[in-house]
Amino acid sequence: MKKDDKLNVYEMIFTVIAIVFLTLGALILFDYIHINNQFGNLYFFRLLYNHVYYIY
Repeated sequence: MKKDDKLNVYEMIFTVIAIVFLTLGALILFDYIHINNQFGNLYFFRLLYNHVYYIY
């Protein structure tokens, strides 16, 4: 039982992390296509910050 419980917890954590990364990836890709990366790599981090800022 203990092994199964541990496995389920790890599966849950992995699933949550995967969903978060997919969501962020989709948002970044969507904006990247529309903006065509005008400001280079620095804009990527500003974009990420803006999404986090608007969510909270």
